[in-house]
Amino acid sequence: MGMSRAIGRVLMMSGVLVLGQLQPAAGQTAPSTYSAYTGTDSKPIPSAPLLGAVNTSINDPTFGSRILRVTDQNTLAGGSLISAEGGFFRTWNANSTAIKLQDAHGSAYWLEFNPATFKVGDGSSTPVLHQPPFDSRWIWSAVNADVIYAARYWSGQNGFTKYNKVDQTSTYLGAPSNGDRVPTEPVVVGMDKWVCAAAGLGQQNTYPEIFCLDPNNPSNTLLINVPAKTLNGVLSSDPNWPTTDTNPDPNTNTCDTGQTVIGIHSIDGSAGNAWLGVSFHCDDFGRGGNAVFNLTTRTWSLLRDQDHSGGDVYWGGHNTIGDGKFVNGSGSISGRDSRGAVTRNPDGLNPVLRHIMEPPALPNNGSCDPDVAPNYCWYDGEHSSWFNAATNPNAPVLFSRYSTQTRPSPLPAWSDEIIAAATDGSNTVWRFAHNHASPGEGAQFYNQGFAQISPDGRWALLASYWDGTLGDSNPGDFLPKRIDTFIVELSSTATASVAWTDIVNATAIGSTLTKTGGCSGCDDAGAISQQQIASGDGYVEFTIGEANTFWFGGLSHGTPGTSYAGVDFGFRFSSGAADIQENGVYKGGDTTYVAGDVFRVAIVNGQVQYKKNGVLLYTSAGAPIYPARLDAALGTLGATVHDAKISGQLSQ
Repeated sequence: MGMSRAIGRVLMMSGVLVLGQLQPAAGQTAPSTYSAYTGTDSKPIPSAPLLGAVNTSINDPTFGSRILRVTDQNTLAGGSLISAEGGFFRTWNANSTAIKLQDAHGSAYWLEFNPATFKVGDGSSTPVLHQPPFDSRWIWSAVNADVIYAARYWSGQNGFTKYNKVDQTSTYLGAPSNGDRVPTEPVVVGMDKWVCAAAGLGQQNTYPEIFCLDPNNPSNTLLINVPAKTLNGVLSSDPNWPTTDTNPDPNTNTCDTGQTVIGIHSIDGSAGNAWLGVSFHCDDFGRGGNAVFNLTTRTWSLLRDQDHSGGDVYWGGHNTIGDGKFVNGSGSISGRDSRGAVTRNPDGLNPVLRHIMEPPALPNNGSCDPDVAPNYCWYDGEHSSWFNAATNPNAPVLFSRYSTQTRPSPLPAWSDEIIAAATDGSNTVWRFAHNHASPGEGAQFYNQGFAQISPDGRWALLASYWDGTLGDSNPGDFLPKRIDTFIVELSSTATASVAWTDIVNATAIGSTLTKTGGCSGCDDAGAISQQQIASGDGYVEFTIGEANTFWFGGLSHGTPGTSYAGVDFGFRFSSGAADIQENGVYKGGDTTYVAGDVFRVAIVNGQVQYKKNGVLLYTSAGAPIYPARLDAALGTLGATVHDAKISGQLSQ
């Protein structure tokens, strides 16, 4: 019941254009839920909306999400630009303020994205694309928003290079010690734990090796020779090592013509920890050919199909790895509907952990094909992306679905949509926009609606030919019709760990602030958050560190200072007792507290609310003034504000 290998992983040689960055809000945590529509009713695909120039936006006519046009016919002399050839490529930099794009001729570029203004580049209709000094074989760092890792094997240099897009400096990192070439686009594994790429002689589907390097300690390298079963030249005893299919079944054979040895089709890196996803051809463990290598334990897990011991029937579809979970687009539990997915343990891919995105019944008991039984509809595929799991392992998975055959009528839910699926067993699916990427019957690879989620979980970078309405493409481009790139807004709000600024007589370590100077008991110490709530709903939140100090914390607008009376909407904490003060005026809300209690000051529908451990204590009669920041005024030496967070439509 799995999908064919032809719609398995994307091409290894993907090139990508990257868009530049502004300084980010620090420590953003991807959301666990969204406010988008979650109904499972049929939503017909509307005509592709009319578009303006680059940096104009529209609202999806069905679901309402904002969609920004990133490229148009004037961006690259009329050439098509896509984000990447799949969902598991890092097309967003570490702080979601720059993107990567690619053309059809092996070049890649980067361009800034400003989440506060919802614009790219300089905000004009003709933003400038920035091109690094190498071709499309590069990927963003997961940690440093300015860093790119590139694979090179020409001009006398082979291996990985680290490039800083701000000062435009390059640092050579290393190559396989045996001199084998590294000709493919690299992937970043986890939070820059490893950089890896397929290596050795061959081409896609036949590469024999994987070269990995620790960018934090470049002398720490690993060369995995799959056919030889060796790690850095030493024979492995791993019983799950992927091996060649020596007796291929002509009905399920995944070997290319003339291929007799297992080879690498593509690789991808997990969002968190250190799992490397690998897709093989000519393997002996399953038609999907998908496996995971744990770079910490240096062991393999193989996704076996139903014809192999311990396998299951849910092996099909594209896949990606979050932080602690692997997902693949398996179809429904019944196997009669292409919608649906499963999560798995990356260290033990069989059996299934949980079915997610289980589809509702087909409309009117319909069928996609009159030659098969009713209620059978295997008509579409998906690309998945899960980089938001790096800051939140329970974050939803992004899917961009595309039709591969004639669409059923009425159209089932989620068809040709940008959606996100919860992995908590709730079967919740958030629906953001139609991708206008696939024509149904006759779909080609490049109109599959490739989309990648940003690390903060707020945005999706989408490549779409917009139902063929963008005009003719240049000779040699991806498709006869142009493809452009778009940013789809998934959430208008962000949650971030506070970055403290304007610090007086205090020390900040991460999001924790401690009074370390001045007079004990005086209002001569404090700081404000670098981030600010620009408009709309939002909140600041912090955790009590100790119950024997005196300080104020809450929302403020205006110039920074250390005065208790300068906190517009705040809590006053004094040796285990707390109340509410607004510019030094007592407002009630008396309560007690102990270490570990969480206090929040929130703006909800224009009103300021005060909460302790989620319980409402008081609603203010005063109106908030924007922009609003977290403001802490510290009295007692050693007073601390722990784990401070700010959420909303953030700017700096």
